[in-house]
Amino acid sequence: MRRAATRGGAAPAVAALAAAVAFAALAAAGPAIAQSSEEAKESFANGVALYNEGDYQGALAEFLSAYEAKPHHSVLYNIAQCYQMIDANQKAIAYYEQYLDEGADYIKEKKKAQVLEEIGKIKALLTPVTVKVAPDGADVSVDGKGVGTAPIEEVLYLDPGEHVILVEKQGFAPHKQEFVAKRGDAIAFEIDLAAEVLTGVISVKSTVEGATATVDGEDVGELPAEKILPAGEHEVVVSAPGHADVKKTVVVDKGGKIEVAIDPKPLPAVAPAPQPAPEPAPIAEPVMSKKHKALKDGAVSMGVIGAVAIVMGGLTGYGASMEKEHFLSLREDILAGENGLQGRYEDRRDTGRKLNAAFLGLLGGGAACLAIMLALAPLAAKEAKKGSKGVEVVPAAGGAAVIVTF
Repeated sequence: MRRAATRGGAAPAVAALAAAVAFAALAAAGPAIAQSSEEAKESFANGVALYNEGDYQGALAEFLSAYEAKPHHSVLYNIAQCYQMIDANQKAIAYYEQYLDEGADYIKEKKKAQVLEEIGKIKALLTPVTVKVAPDGADVSVDGKGVGTAPIEEVLYLDPGEHVILVEKQGFAPHKQEFVAKRGDAIAFEIDLAAEVLTGVISVKSTVEGATATVDGEDVGELPAEKILPAGEHEVVVSAPGHADVKKTVVVDKGGKIEVAIDPKPLPAVAPAPQPAPEPAPIAEPVMSKKHKALKDGAVSMGVIGAVAIVMGGLTGYGASMEKEHFLSLREDILAGENGLQGRYEDRRDTGRKLNAAFLGLLGGGAACLAIMLALAPLAAKEAKKGSKGVEVVPAAGGAAVIVTF
């Protein structure tokens, strides 16, 4: 809703004269300055025209453009007037104060008094707000716009209505508060920031009897149980006898508490392993009598000796036949008239006779041993049958004991 131009209608005209003179002076300084001055002068003129027509938003845009092209303190006054006419009172105060600050050496005292009076009228329509914050260094913002860093000495003036104040400092929990400003009612904030809480609490429960839990691999004992943890993700594992372990990831918030209920599932029944069949008791073998053993050992020994003798005899007989061939060959050479062979002939003949005698001896001895073996074997068998009748088997621990009686 637009206001009538009577409240500040004359003000832009007065500021326009001062600004026009300033822009003209800047234009005489050089081509580059002249160009920006012409742009500023054109925007300023458009702003004055729009203001007088009651288009304060349009005028504000032109005045801001003029100040951006060529900053001049007199344009700030017109900007403040536009903000005041559209009820942006905080900005109106800010631009009035900037106008007084930048034009301190040029503005007449009467004009300064007039502006200060206008600022006072605007402040009467607003809500004064003071903010005290501990500790110092905290950033303060209202409605998302920064208003300073604690300590804040100046009084904030807010439009009536709903607002949000936010105070933040690293290492401390932020303070955010909504409030309603009423015209003429002063508001004083005293805010003590609390140190930021970096931990939270986890509470683990289970309906399974004897259930226990670990958090991040650390045992927390039988459930229910609680534990203070750093904020963030953590792994909870719940175990119980005869149940499968359950693993779950939870998130703990700063200063918060999370409750977790976990019930492990029973493991399936397992059939008992089959038991091995008992080993049968060892069966005692009949024990030989001394006579049986002697006959049996004798038969075996004679058989082995006889077999060895026959083998050795065979080898010796082969050697004898080879020697015979050699001395017969030497005899033919001697009969053919060769000299010097008589000694070799006689050596070969003697060796052949000895080997032949050994062959006959071994063959005869082997045959005799085998004959003895054949004679002892039936006797050993007969003795074995007779000895088994005197065997008595008596059970004993760890096996069977055998007693032989004759």
